[in-house]
Amino acid sequence: MHTKRATSGLEHVLRQAQTQGVCRRWQGDLVPYLVRDVVCGMQLEPETAPAVRIHKGETYYFCSGSCAKEFEADPYRFLLDEEKNSTSDAP
Repeated sequence: MHTKRATSGLEHVLRQAQTQGVCRRWQGDLVPYLVRDVVCGMQLEPETAPAVRIHKGETYYFCSGSCAKEFEADPYRFLLDEEKNSTSDAP
């Protein structure tokens, strides 16, 4: 009989962050990159983000529950803004 090990929420978030390129390995340890809260623009470390939401398979990190609630109310408003900002940064 196979048993599946339950993973903590933090392990899940770190695994997703690593696969999405927000963490990298350096001398055997995970070294976090900063991620941007799409609502207020604050830079934060994914593993210490006070709020995390998954929308359409993508993980978003927030500085507070209020930013997460604002995102949940109208995610496309923030995702369109984020898309505009990322394309304007391109050379």
